[in-house]
Formats: sequence, C-alpha cells, structure tokens
Amino acid sequence: MQDSRELLDQARAALVALAGKPPDAVLDRDVCQTLCALRDVLAALGPVVDRLAEGLDRPERFAAVDGPFAPDAREAAETARMWLRRTGFLLAAGTARPMDNALIAAGGLITCPGGGTRERRCSRL
Repeated sequence: MQDSRELLDQARAALVALAGKPPDAVLDRDVCQTLCALRDVLAALGPVVDRLAEGLDRPERFAAVDGPFAPDAREAAETARMWLRRTGFLLAAGTARPMDNALIAAGGLITCPGGGTRERRCSRL
C-alpha cells in the first residue's frame, strides 16, 4: 500500500488537472482518475486521523496558549481527540461505499470526442 504522502500527491495532481477544465472538457479518464485518487485518500485518512487522536492521549505534553481553550491544554486536547475520533468513525462508516458506487457507475463511461472514437480509457478499474 502506498504511503499517505504519495496518495495525497496523486489526489492533488488529479484535482489540479480537473480544476482547470471547464465541465464540457472533462473526460472519462478525469472522472476515473479523480474518483480513484479520492477513494485512496479517504481510505488513508482513517489511520492518519486515528494517529492524530492517539497523539493527543497525553495532553500534559501540550500548552494551550491561544484559542477557545487557553490556557486549559487538557480540555483542548480532549476536545480535539473527541472530534478526531468522530471524524475517524464517519470516514470509516460513510465514505467508502458512496465513492465506490460512483466509481462503478462512472467506470463504464467513455468519452466520444467528435462522436467518433469509443475507446475505454479508465485503466484503474
């Protein structure tokens, strides 16, 4: 499995490539590559979020010098950890299936430039 940095770099490249295109210029491979990159990133986010939550298990290592919890580092860390755990749960429970369904649906699409060429370009399915 790729590490999180590689996945984020690939997703960023796919999103940047897609962001510069008008909707009429989006090709089937753009849809497929972007969905695959996003699916991979979402899968990698769960462990990253869990790692962040674990990093806050010892709030005595931190000082709260700014923000709504200053100067209570323990409360800031516990609140952040609670929200990170909820985020991890929601990532695990709610994103994989819809993203996979979108990829399955879009995987059968082809782009027909000029109404002629009908070659399949989505190579990640």
